[in-house]
Amino acid sequence: MSQKNSTSIFIDEDSESAKALRASELKEKTIGAELAQVHKQIELAIEEKTNLLRDLREAGLGAAADAFLAGERVDVASVDERLRKLQRKADVISLALTKQQAITAANRGKFSRDVCEHPRNRATYIAIQKRKAAAVVEVAASNECEQEFFDALYGAGCSSVSFRPMRIKEVGTLSDPNSRASLHLKELKEFCPEALR
Repeated sequence: MSQKNSTSIFIDEDSESAKALRASELKEKTIGAELAQVHKQIELAIEEKTNLLRDLREAGLGAAADAFLAGERVDVASVDERLRKLQRKADVISLALTKQQAITAANRGKFSRDVCEHPRNRATYIAIQKRKAAAVVEVAASNECEQEFFDALYGAGCSSVSFRPMRIKEVGTLSDPNSRASLHLKELKEFCPEALR
């Protein structure tokens, strides 16, 4: 009774637009991961600064002792400088990510056009719309037949009819220019006339 639904789409992964989109998405993901890493470094530097400032005397002595053991000097000022550098790096990477997202969006637009314009996808879309148009026409025609049938029964003098009217009112009839069936066919005529051939 029902036909197999044919909704598979074709994507040519070897097309230039597909390759550009995939490369752009990968670059965006890589930049996002690097930004997350810098944010983590910022969190660690803030935590280090908080620990240094918790008890200035102990922090100063602890940092001095650690620096002496490591052969270098660490203080709050160096943590602040590292935080400034990390925040600047995060700002630059964040801006780069925003720019890359715009590039990815442009690539996705080109890819989308290529996929939708591919003859196999266009043919699938038209086949779906033809099937839907045929179904709408059939339901609308059966609604009209049912209405005519009941009108004929009452017109013949029946006062009571034992049949239950089961029109699909939401679809309507083709004789009603404002029914959903009529409006759907008008929409098909405008946006996918091939479905009506």
